[in-house]
Amino acid sequence: MAWDKSNGNSCHLNVNETSPNTGQSIVVIGATADQETLLRSQIQAMHPEVCPLRIIFVPHWKYVDAARTFRLHVPKGMSSVMFTHLPSRTIFIDHDHYLGSAWLGYWTAHELGHLVTNSVDERHAEKAAREFRRRLKSLNKEDLP
Repeated sequence: MAWDKSNGNSCHLNVNETSPNTGQSIVVIGATADQETLLRSQIQAMHPEVCPLRIIFVPHWKYVDAARTFRLHVPKGMSSVMFTHLPSRTIFIDHDHYLGSAWLGYWTAHELGHLVTNSVDERHAEKAAREFRRRLKSLNKEDLP
């Protein structure tokens, strides 16, 4: 899920360092140390053309409040576990619905799709997410013994 338009500033970024284009790094808030490490490695493997500036894990009540504040529209028949606020390049994650590594990678790819397409359209985000998921899958195969 995404909301509104961003200016599309791109960043090619080692997620553990600052961006050469913006001088900023991805700030992760509310995640455990393991979740943050996993998230950073997944984003690095997906290598998006546009990186989020912030990723915020919030409890469900706060997630619902943020979604209402940003007037998030959830298409009929879909649920929302993450959403992206495009102007601030912030991804919000419903921490109460966190289901582990594969779940995090799958949905983060979708949110990165919103960022790289600079679109709230779910179809555009999913199309971009397919490539990110392919990259992530390649990394996971390399990690096998």
